[in-house]
Amino acid sequence: MKVQDITLVLIMGIVSVKPVVGAELSANQIVATADAIMNPDAVVYVKEMKIVRPKRPTKTMRLKMYMKGDNKIFLEFLAPLREKGKKVLRNGDNMWLYLPTISRSIRISAKQKTFGGNFSNGDIMRLNLVKDYNATFVDIVRIGGIEAYLLELKAKDRSISYDKIIYWIRKDNFLPIRREFYTSSGKLIKTLTFSGIKKIGGRLRPTELRMESTLSDEKSIMVDLEIDTSVEIPDEIFTKQYLERN
Repeated sequence: MKVQDITLVLIMGIVSVKPVVGAELSANQIVATADAIMNPDAVVYVKEMKIVRPKRPTKTMRLKMYMKGDNKIFLEFLAPLREKGKKVLRNGDNMWLYLPTISRSIRISAKQKTFGGNFSNGDIMRLNLVKDYNATFVDIVRIGGIEAYLLELKAKDRSISYDKIIYWIRKDNFLPIRREFYTSSGKLIKTLTFSGIKKIGGRLRPTELRMESTLSDEKSIMVDLEIDTSVEIPDEIFTKQYLERN
């Protein structure tokens, strides 16, 4: 365990319980299992996103997201009225934003912030960490009485939003607990925490994601209001033609 990792663990009040020796799953398999819990093969979400800003009114948005597989996502803004009609599409490595004010779509990147607040496009629209990162074990640790895998994820190439992620995943049920996002210089820039564990859409999962940045005092909170895993989603939804349809 590296000195900086030991420091990180001590600062967070996490006590190491044992080293990882002969683990039954590889680090990448653990990440893939957590990804599968959070992202079913075909699902429709209704989400609420709040941007909490000191001394300013909280901004609240409602979103509907269609997801199929690990690389097809269609998202539309339902509220507030000034955002309604905006749509975002990801198909493979390509992402577009449709703006009703100009009646056309523009190409966007994973690192941009279409949604405002601390969530980047990649945080919401690129959900398969195993495809973007190589994971390695750091340790097994205890957080609030719960054993968790502590993993380090390194980006496979420079197009990925973050160079490194430190990731805590529960050992008993593989639910994500926390992610810390770092730049190539080793600077911590954002922290994502998972809470509100409920059985929703037929599965146990965190329903609240809180993203905090070291660069601002804003907090961005994403809450799952509805999850439907029984719906059949046609491939037509994940096309530019559908994106630009009024």
